[in-house]
Amino acid sequence: MQKLVLLAAAFALGAGGEAEAYEYLLQFTPNPGARGLTVAGYGFTGNRVFGACSYFILSGGGGGRGGGYHSHRTDYNQICLWDLFGGLVSVAPGTPTAPAPLSTTGGVTIYARNAAGEWTAKGHAEIDAAGFFRVE
Repeated sequence: MQKLVLLAAAFALGAGGEAEAYEYLLQFTPNPGARGLTVAGYGFTGNRVFGACSYFILSGGGGGRGGGYHSHRTDYNQICLWDLFGGLVSVAPGTPTAPAPLSTTGGVTIYARNAAGEWTAKGHAEIDAAGFFRVE
């Protein structure tokens, strides 16, 4: 977890002065061989963050009779629930629909913001395709 002092963000949000923000990565470890990993916080439900934790795995293949390489793709479309520190609480099958973004800045897509000023997002210039949320 990184503690960041965001002076520019405080002014951009109209807070004035110095603001402290905490960045919590949404924790998720896919099965070995995972490809196309998507981890994104799409919103809040009570004191939890919900979103996607999906990926796919390619298996099989080889020569054999008839030649050619045949692989099988298994998709793991999942809905995850995290606590407010990014700890994984639950994983359930399903395909969450990404809401319309509130904004996109510097490679970060913000999906939701609650009354406490916390927000959920996907992507980051330094952590490609990882979901996270911040408490400001």
